[in-house]
Amino acid sequence: DNNGDVIIDNGTFAVDASTNLVKLTRTREASKTPGSGALEIGGSLRLDGNEVITNANKALYLNQDNNGDVVIDANTLRVDASANKVSIGYLNAISKLDVAGNIRANHFTDRSNFTEIGHGGTNGYIQTVGTGDLDFRHDDQTLMSLKDDGKVIIGDVPTESGYKLLVEDGIITEKVRVAVKTTNDWADYVFEEDYEILPIADLKEYVSKNKHLPNVPSAEQVVENGINMAEMDSKLLEKIEEAYLYIIDLQEQIEALQSKVNSNH
Repeated sequence: DNNGDVIIDNGTFAVDASTNLVKLTRTREASKTPGSGALEIGGSLRLDGNEVITNANKALYLNQDNNGDVVIDANTLRVDASANKVSIGYLNAISKLDVAGNIRANHFTDRSNFTEIGHGGTNGYIQTVGTGDLDFRHDDQTLMSLKDDGKVIIGDVPTESGYKLLVEDGIITEKVRVAVKTTNDWADYVFEEDYEILPIADLKEYVSKNKHLPNVPSAEQVVENGINMAEMDSKLLEKIEEAYLYIIDLQEQIEALQSKVNSNH
């Protein structure tokens, strides 16, 4: 034309020499179904730098779809424009992100260690594969950590062998059940015939010297090592049962003295 532009088919393809723009202005068929050409651009598509831009309220069709959604390879990936949902492997998303299969996240330089969220058919799961722990964080601060050896740590607590759950500050619960493995771990052995109770005079001497009962940890030991609840309950029961033996023995002495007093009258 007289403006230095290149025009083909009365504007279907035009090179605007003044703006350096290339325009394909022919619209798509009324059915909006894709054509068979290797490159097809309707009147709503613009390439701008590294972006592919459509005009307002116009959909970007990466595959067959007439609803204004973005679709890649049928239902491999679908962005539902009306519901603001994304589905991978499904025709329609139920939640904001709906994935048919598992989600895997790994460090961009090491794909051998990764975290996976999935469903095994009956139960859902979160797992780490390879080395490393699974941390739950807030503002880059680890609040809870699942260690690769099965330990669960809540808060800032040093790990300790022999325990699976370590908690900082404390736990509030309405019920605690502590399992005891065998009858030997409970204190009923105190009432066996062959149990040797410490004579009361020896007990008095021990308490005067050590400031705590025999077979019971001192305050210093408790501060340093803490207590095993089942073991401590058994020890306390042992002392209660021993106290009953002392009471029974005293009662027998009282009755013997009473009988002696009565016989002298």
